[in-house]
Amino acid sequence: MTRYEEVEKKVRKLFSEKLSLSCNLEEIEKSENLQDYGMDSISAIKIVVEIEEEFDFEFADEDLVIENFATIENVVNYVLNHTEVN
Repeated sequence: MTRYEEVEKKVRKLFSEKLSLSCNLEEIEKSENLQDYGMDSISAIKIVVEIEEEFDFEFADEDLVIENFATIENVVNYVLNHTEVN
């Protein structure tokens, strides 16, 4: 499993455990907009906290915009670009 796949799996798990989206998260393509499934700014805040804890880093204040959390792909790429490989 690649690092991308590992992070994507963890991100999907966090989203499915912490958010009440109107679908099965496994059925969503990684490039689909999560706002179409009920993601809002409150949900984004919840997921920020979970991601920071899971991956042991903090989002920069200027990066706390809904676009960074709009898709699974955006979140995974952000995490990969801001964390070290273990």
